[in-house]
Amino acid sequence: MALRRALAGIAATTLALGGIALTTTTAHALPAGGVVLASDIVVTTDPASETTYYNEWHYSPSASYPGRATQGGSGLVFAAADRSIAVVGNGNNNVAGGTAPAMSLEDTLNGVNVNAGLDASRVFYQVPVFYAYDSGTTTWKFTTLRKNAATGGDWISSQAIGGTVAANTPTPMATLLAALGEDPSETPVGSDPRAIATGFLIEAGAAGVQVNSFTGNGSTTQFAPAIPSCVPNAASATFVDAANIRPNEAAYPGWHNGLTKTETVKNFVTTEAGLAVTGNAQILNGLADPAEFQANCLSAAADMKVDVVHATGPVATQVPVFYYPSGNRAGAESFTTIRLDNAMDLGDPNALWSTSSPIWADDAKTIKLADANSLFTLDQFVAAVGVHDVIGFGFYVNIDQNATVSSVTFNNQTTNFAKPVVQPTKPVKVETGVAAA
Repeated sequence: MALRRALAGIAATTLALGGIALTTTTAHALPAGGVVLASDIVVTTDPASETTYYNEWHYSPSASYPGRATQGGSGLVFAAADRSIAVVGNGNNNVAGGTAPAMSLEDTLNGVNVNAGLDASRVFYQVPVFYAYDSGTTTWKFTTLRKNAATGGDWISSQAIGGTVAANTPTPMATLLAALGEDPSETPVGSDPRAIATGFLIEAGAAGVQVNSFTGNGSTTQFAPAIPSCVPNAASATFVDAANIRPNEAAYPGWHNGLTKTETVKNFVTTEAGLAVTGNAQILNGLADPAEFQANCLSAAADMKVDVVHATGPVATQVPVFYYPSGNRAGAESFTTIRLDNAMDLGDPNALWSTSSPIWADDAKTIKLADANSLFTLDQFVAAVGVHDVIGFGFYVNIDQNATVSSVTFNNQTTNFAKPVVQPTKPVKVETGVAAA
């Protein structure tokens, strides 16, 4: 936005705008992204205290949005009934004469982003805005713009703007910006629209929500300490014969059929093409606790391969994990299996995986992020489970189906099931006889 005139300073007296008190005094430094924990977000109780902490992450003092986050291993956790507003100011609430905003309102609106793990439907972007500065009274008009983080769509203004924009009505951005007075070539006299903060609003819902990070004002804030990345394994390849695959899960480590602990009959056999399996069968490679667990390696499923030679129906992919909602492996562990119904969809970032058990946001299992069998992308599950251990991997053949799988690869480790072809040994011709006299 090109500002064509100097701005008169905002009045030193407090302006109570929609419950937000704004002055020329910045009591605390502006944020620069980084890590902000639940305990770092300031709880303000009235417009005056919000003014003091406006340019830090803080909760709105609105009585309608009293929800406060607890700290999860991956981010801020809000219970299903919580309604909350958390924003961080960018300094524009303390405009001095001749000061232009560092970022246009349009760029600010286009630049916000939130990572809310599994389901962002309860999350709205929240952008408070000053516009229509009156140099005579040194006051601004005020509104808040919001948009659902999951569904997108148009922005909504909390207040009516002139005769063009109705309050609480989705409005195309071009119409909204024009009504606020933003012009890419020249700002009309008497109007300098600017975001004074960015953040998010949480509405109540059927399940909890976990906010992992927020991007606004040109920087990204993480709401939990960084989780160490998965360490890639050295590339390897081994052959496993059906004789070395157990028919039950009486013991977990190694390749086995994970459906029961008591089955004695093997419904799989090694062939030259691979492991021929008759469903119902869950062929898993269980990893030994804890020496073989693969820390934070659910993301490695993005490159997993299940090579299906023949199948009468879809072959599912399975990755069982222990995860630690508090972010601490010394805390309580939860278990689920993340599965993809069709191995043919491996590698598709938009493919929907499911969870065998509910996903919990807390060790006590009081805040549920998703029900069992919920569908989300792999990236969403990785963000939701946070600190975790992959404890196995494999595939599933449904009842009344059969399939032949030649190999499975997870985190650079390949297990081959196809019987090695042994080339026949060519006989060596030995000539005998008596030399001619």
